[in-house]
Amino acid sequence: MFIRFITGSQGLSRNPRQPALKISQTMWGYSFTRAGAAELWAAIGELAATSGCMFFATASFAQWLIPGSLYDGEILPLKLSGTVVFFAVSALLYRIARRGMSEVVQIDTLRQKVTVLRRNRYGRSTRKVGLSFSDIGSVFIRRSKTDMVPSSMFMRHRTGGVAIHLVSGPARELEPLLDRIQADCREAVGQAAATTGRLPVKPSSAPAKGAFAAG
Repeated sequence: MFIRFITGSQGLSRNPRQPALKISQTMWGYSFTRAGAAELWAAIGELAATSGCMFFATASFAQWLIPGSLYDGEILPLKLSGTVVFFAVSALLYRIARRGMSEVVQIDTLRQKVTVLRRNRYGRSTRKVGLSFSDIGSVFIRRSKTDMVPSSMFMRHRTGGVAIHLVSGPARELEPLLDRIQADCREAVGQAAATTGRLPVKPSSAPAKGAFAAG
């Protein structure tokens, strides 16, 4: 049964005709995540983290059941250290399993906000990062130079800093999604400018420097 879950009806290899991204329309906007084999590997990783959590939690206490070594002065410090290390690893794996390994990006056009969530296989979501449209400096694609590695979409805060990863996939699927996000952000900026009476800053034509660049 476990082998059947691992292989699934689709198998580990994705059909080239099957979309690599799953886009869902909602009342407040839309969300997207990786589909196909990526969902399967995320579930496998979550199960592995759960199993590892149980193993290290058991190991942290099992060593105290060894007969004749409970009060041994030489072994006691080693057992205490082992308990702390095993319990810390177990707690880390529990956190990973609880949060899940699948990332979902929500584009809320009503509240004008982008939210990146971590979701587990039970559908429980944990907020990872969120930015309002007005705080986004750029949304761009880093294209892969080989077919073995997918391209990735990122967004960056208008004040700079580390780019935030949104989703990975084929460039041909990321480009229409990038255009849609750019259009939603520019429309929100335009509406805000009309409300405040200030014109939005015109983005540069240079992909590396312009807002919402596609390069």
